[in-house]
Amino acid sequence: MPRSKRRALLWTAAVAGIAAIAAAAMRPNPVDVEVGVVARSALRTTVDAEARTRVRERFVVTAPVTGQLERVRVRPGDLVRAGQIVARITPLPLDAASLEAVRARVTSAQAAQLDAEARVRQAEQASALATRNAERYRVLDSAGGASSQQREEAELSAHTRAEDAAAARSRAQAARAELWAARAALPRHAQNGLAAGVEVFAPATGRVLEVSEPSARVTSAGNPLLVIGRQSDLEIVADVLSEDAVRIPPNAAVELLGWGGDTMLRGTVRRIEPSAITHVSALGVEEQRVSVIITPLSAPRALGDGFHLDAHIVTWEGRDVLIVPASAVFTAGTASHVFVVENDRAFERRVLVGHRSDAGAEIISGLSAGDLVVLFPSDRVRTGARLRYTAPTTAAMAEDPRDDNDTPATRRP
Repeated sequence: MPRSKRRALLWTAAVAGIAAIAAAAMRPNPVDVEVGVVARSALRTTVDAEARTRVRERFVVTAPVTGQLERVRVRPGDLVRAGQIVARITPLPLDAASLEAVRARVTSAQAAQLDAEARVRQAEQASALATRNAERYRVLDSAGGASSQQREEAELSAHTRAEDAAAARSRAQAARAELWAARAALPRHAQNGLAAGVEVFAPATGRVLEVSEPSARVTSAGNPLLVIGRQSDLEIVADVLSEDAVRIPPNAAVELLGWGGDTMLRGTVRRIEPSAITHVSALGVEEQRVSVIITPLSAPRALGDGFHLDAHIVTWEGRDVLIVPASAVFTAGTASHVFVVENDRAFERRVLVGHRSDAGAEIISGLSAGDLVVLFPSDRVRTGARLRYTAPTTAAMAEDPRDDNDTPATRRP
């Protein structure tokens, strides 16, 4: 081969090599991504909330009178029976002037009662006389010895006297009540001159949940002394957002975790409170929250009143659902999209999403079982971009620890 021709071939090969190297250098590097598999499986959506236990029937024992409360001997956790004495209160003694005023009211009430009883006897005697007089006029009228007007006047007088007697008896009853009230205000005195103590009884059988003030002190009538309840009769209260409460169906199943034991407890929704309350979050945001009352199917003996739990209320459940990992779905505008992997390249596809959970989303249309999708797509992932990934595992369907709610990621085009 001539020398000039060899030189031309060498230059051509060198230029081709340089062009290949330049093309390889300018070619974009593949994007490292994680991928997941679209598969058919079970899916359920839940409303998650913090919950607490509560004794269903609570009995608040209050002070019946104002006085000196003796030291309460029962303690939280003690079992008390209905009718058992749980506290004693000594009414405060009256001063001399007040005591004389109470005694004067008792004397006045006694005199009023005697007067009322005397008027009852007088009214009853007058009524009996008028009744006999009316009977005589009826006999005379039938024999022609009296006029009909005289008979009617005698009957009217008998009826009026009978009503007067009834009114007198009512006044006598009111006088007796006044005397009873006056005597009730007069403290019973023992031989040492102190007022007798008032015993406070347990209204029901149960455990003492709380003792408001175990020490001896002066208390007022109506002040709470202790709380009694049946610890075995527990219910669970979960506070959820109002927009989540409307999604909870009647008798929804509930999973209860975080109570301290190794097992999961189960329950059902018994009632959703009809009114919401305004709650201010730690960030200062006002939220409308609704109390959901849950009946546990079984409650360990270790659980008590006011214990903390984590409630997962099932709002929907599907047995055979086409599921895509939740981290693969993003929104573009108002529609949901995913990046599907085909021949190691990404292709954006619009999908119709149904129910969502923290782990996955139900796909109604747009994907098929076995499709590979990109998880957590970044801005580098675009249609046609080359991808580099490892083979997906079943862990791709696990709950993403970075996703704290069931709201899909938002991707800006």
